[in-house]
Amino acid sequence: MKVQWWNCVLGLLFMPAGAILTEWKADQLPQSTSFVRINSSTEISCSTSLSEPLGLYLKRRFLDSANILYLALDKGRITKTTKMAEFADRIRVSAGPQVQQGHSFTLQLSLLRVEDTDLYYCSWSYFEDYTSGDLSCNGTVIIVGETNPADACKSTVMYLTIICLTTAMVSAIVILGIAALIFRCTRFEKIFRPGGGVKPPTARQHQLVAPEQPVQHHPYLITALSPRASGASCGFTAEPMTL
Repeated sequence: MKVQWWNCVLGLLFMPAGAILTEWKADQLPQSTSFVRINSSTEISCSTSLSEPLGLYLKRRFLDSANILYLALDKGRITKTTKMAEFADRIRVSAGPQVQQGHSFTLQLSLLRVEDTDLYYCSWSYFEDYTSGDLSCNGTVIIVGETNPADACKSTVMYLTIICLTTAMVSAIVILGIAALIFRCTRFEKIFRPGGGVKPPTARQHQLVAPEQPVQHHPYLITALSPRASGASCGFTAEPMTL
C-alpha cells in the first residue's frame, strides 16, 4: 500500500517535467505578408525543435487545405514528394539555418502566378514519447500580382498629393477673387454720396403767344357830309385818319 502511494507522489512530482519536455515549437519565416510579382520567386523557412520529426508538409490554407509538398525524413535521408501538379519543378528545398536540437528547411517557390496567392504554412509530423501528431505554424500570406502593391501605394499617394495641391491653389484663387470683389464694393460705398433735395427738371409748358403786331398807319378815306352842301348836289371830302 505504501509502495503504491509513493509511486503516485513521484508521478505527480515528475509530471510537470514531462509536460515541459513535450512542449515542442515550430517557427516559420517570413511571418508577415509577402508581396511578389508574377514569374518571380519567394522563400519560406520552416524550423522546429523536434529532435526526430517524421516529415514536413507545406500546405496552403484557402485552397481546400491542400498539401503542396511533403519531405520524408528518415534518419537524415530526405525524400521530396510534390503533392500538387501545379507546383511540379517549381519548389526547391535546401537546408535552413542551424537549429539546436531541431531541424530547419528553406523552401523556394519560383515562377509564381496570380492563382498562387494564398496562405502557406509548414506542418511537421512527429512521433515522440509515444505521442504522434502534427505541429503547424501560423503561416505566411503570399500575394502575387503584376505590380508591387508598395509601388502602387506610392503612385496613389503622389496622385492624391497633386490633387490636394491643385484643389488648394484653386480654392486660394477663388478666395482672393471674392476678397477683392468685397473690398471694391466697400470702397465704392464709401466714395459714392447721393445728392439730396435735387428734383429732376420738369418739362416746361410752352404757351403760344402771338407776336406783337407793329403799329401801322394806314390812311383811310372818311366820308362825311359837308355842312356846306346844299341843294341836290352832294360834296365829299376826304380826310386822312390815323389810328
